[in-house]
This record gives sequence, structure tokens and C-alpha cells, in this order.
Amino acid sequence: MIDFNQIKIGDYVLADSGDQKWNGEVIELNHDDKQICVETEVQSFWYDPEDIYPIPITDESLIKLNFVREEEPDGTV
Repeated sequence: MIDFNQIKIGDYVLADSGDQKWNGEVIELNHDDKQICVETEVQSFWYDPEDIYPIPITDESLIKLNFVREEEPDGTV
């Protein structure tokens, strides 16, 4: 879970809809009801803060976010 006060429009998050988790972008915040609107590849939907998580930092998630993997001669990536 991410604290509501730390979430901003434009953040990429993992939204849990109960039966599935979706990567998406925060497109709107409702400060009165403390809800977060996340746009996924399927649709936009409102979530409660307890259903929003940070995206794990993996090779797969970084590639989806348009990072490019570069292996350096010294073995670092």
C-alpha cells in the first residue's frame, strides 16, 4: 500500500482489483473520498489507497517503462 498523501498524478502504480493486478498511471485524485483513478491498458477505474502498490523494480517492469538494458564491459548493468 502507498500512503494517499504520497501519490501524485502521473505516478505509475500497481492497482489491485481483487481478482487481478494492473499496472497503470494515476490520472486523477479525489481528496475528499481519498480515492485514486488509475488508467490501465483496459480502462480507468477508481481505487482506494489500500489497493494501490508500488511497481516492483524488475527487468520486465523497467522495460515496460521504456528503460533500455545496457551491459557495461565491467559487468554492471
